[in-house]
Amino acid sequence: MKKEDIPYYRVAKEALMKWNGLTEEQANEFIEKSDFEEIESQIGARNSMIYAIEELAKIIGLNEEEKQEFSKEIFGEVENQTIIEKAKNIQDTNRDANKEALDMLRAVHDGWVKDNGHKFFARDKKIQHLPLEFIGWKEVKSDLLFVKPIAEAVGINVDEKQLEEAYDERVEKFKSDRKIKTNNDLRREIVQSAHFYPALAGQEDILNVLSNKAYISTFVLKENIQDVLKENSFAFDLSNPEITDDMYEFALSFNLLSMFADNSYHLSTEDKKQVIKNAREVQKAYILVENKLYDEVYEEVPAGKYETRTVLKENQKSTDSGVSYRDIVDRVNSITDYDRIYGSINFSNAEEIVENEKMDKKIRESLEKLEPVDEKEERRNELKKLVTEFGLQRLTDYLSDDDLEIITELRDEEIDRNEDIIKEKEDKIDVLTRRQQLMEKIQKQEGRLKEQERKIESLDYEIKNLEARQGRK
Repeated sequence: MKKEDIPYYRVAKEALMKWNGLTEEQANEFIEKSDFEEIESQIGARNSMIYAIEELAKIIGLNEEEKQEFSKEIFGEVENQTIIEKAKNIQDTNRDANKEALDMLRAVHDGWVKDNGHKFFARDKKIQHLPLEFIGWKEVKSDLLFVKPIAEAVGINVDEKQLEEAYDERVEKFKSDRKIKTNNDLRREIVQSAHFYPALAGQEDILNVLSNKAYISTFVLKENIQDVLKENSFAFDLSNPEITDDMYEFALSFNLLSMFADNSYHLSTEDKKQVIKNAREVQKAYILVENKLYDEVYEEVPAGKYETRTVLKENQKSTDSGVSYRDIVDRVNSITDYDRIYGSINFSNAEEIVENEKMDKKIRESLEKLEPVDEKEERRNELKKLVTEFGLQRLTDYLSDDDLEIITELRDEEIDRNEDIIKEKEDKIDVLTRRQQLMEKIQKQEGRLKEQERKIESLDYEIKNLEARQGRK
């Protein structure tokens, strides 16, 4: 059987082109000359495909022996495709191709979550560790790479447009079944951790941080913290004499002060009010610290027994002497027990973030000074300077469509100039190469001429000797 007819090698071809940047011809060549281990070392598709195979085996009712044979056929480990052909011939009017494809995609995603718990803290996209219904169609679609060849091998038609619509419907049903209408509702579900998403079972480090609503808001859902506070303003209502557990627990999760954690249910109503008040103030300080806006932090952090303001004041005096932003952040964290609640957060790039913010401010100010769009030539020249100063990638988010069009024109002109330069240099290289070849030829000719001259001289000498001997006779 040809490799191109085997689902695994169809996956391999797409993966090599998509991830490794190979052309179709290069991918085909690599697959043909490489064994399974060499290919798998480049694409790492086996585990994801196995999860899809196991789910499909359940869907079409394969027993354990048939499932093992089916897996071998998918990976091309046997010559025949008996189980694949059997699956193709299953006649069931109740089968739903979109549901089956989505179930396979769910199995692949759940398997990835089980196998990649270590990536939760190492990567920014923590939402990838939530159920399939919350990672978004773009992420789901990427796993079609593993699923589609398997599904199509057994006659399941995968129509991506229909599949996206089916996914959207599944998302809405998931939310409806769990009564999720707001982010508050979603946080309520996520804190149930393994009960909410069984694929997380046994991953205690992740379950621990997902039990904290503040962590979920900040690092998983990436919510604007001001919106979170506004949405949950009920939790900070000091005028309400009745402090409910929901109000208090939410405020406590944002307070992050360990001194309240162990004795939270033994505090009086007045103390709980104080917790809510502190939560509002301390969280505002965190917003500012995390944004690295030092001066505003100093102005906004509440004074009092937590000494945060004092620490920042001390650091303000010594900052000019070399105290880094990381020193400040670490010291504030040590007071408010940030690491204990949130887990280990890396602030090693704090100073870089500060510099980036300064640069962004400078970009905004520079763009405000630009000539109007209708003054195209002047604006072209100024944009060109900005691109040179800040780089196009950094500018892109701030540029209008008109500016991007101008940049496109500038790039086209630059490409044309470079093409001319390349042509000129290639021509020069051709001339120099030809000259070098001629010089080498001349050198060889010189050597040959000298060799011939030596030969002629030797022959003349020999002739003279012979004539001299004959004359004596």
